Amino acid sequence: NIATLVASTEFIMTENNDIVTDKNYITEFYNNTSNSIIKAVQTKLEEYTKEMSIPPARVQCDACEHQYNVEVSFDYANFFVPLS
Repeated sequence: NIATLVASTEFIMTENNDIVTDKNYITEFYNNTSNSIIKAVQTKLEEYTKEMSIPPARVQCDACEHQYNVEVSFDYANFFVPLS
């Protein structure tokens, strides 16, 4: 998804070492670049996501002492109870 890539890109450095931060130019770059570059960027974003992720919290039930893992997420969309 180009929009996700653009939102995840702070800047692009050109061959002349110019730094491009304008989102319109970054969008144009992604729309006109090869699939191999897009895949490389996506792979790097996945690596960063894994590196920055919070490991699951190990918790224990007070009543039965069963232990289990709970995923920790700071995604505000997961904070509220879903509407019915």
